[in-house]
Amino acid sequence: MNDKLKELASKSGFVFWESEEWGPGSSYIDWGSEYDKEFIDYSKLFAAEIIEFIQAKITTLTQDEIDSIFSNFGLQNKIVESKAFSPAKDPVDLIS
Repeated sequence: MNDKLKELASKSGFVFWESEEWGPGSSYIDWGSEYDKEFIDYSKLFAAEIIEFIQAKITTLTQDEIDSIFSNFGLQNKIVESKAFSPAKDPVDLIS
């Protein structure tokens, strides 16, 4: 698994195997738990990473373009009120 994805999973509360002799290794998620809340948290963090990436790479977008990006992922756009893109302070706050 990608190191960034592992980091997000860990921040979200997923439990990873430790170094048990019978386990697959410490870089694997222990899927023996219910992860409903953690998956929602992971999804928000993952979307925030995408938003942060877009903010760093693109300086001007129309409101329609921004709305299209968000609606494609089933998210509500809370970034801008005007027709021009303006970076948010905390990408996690942008996701409903």
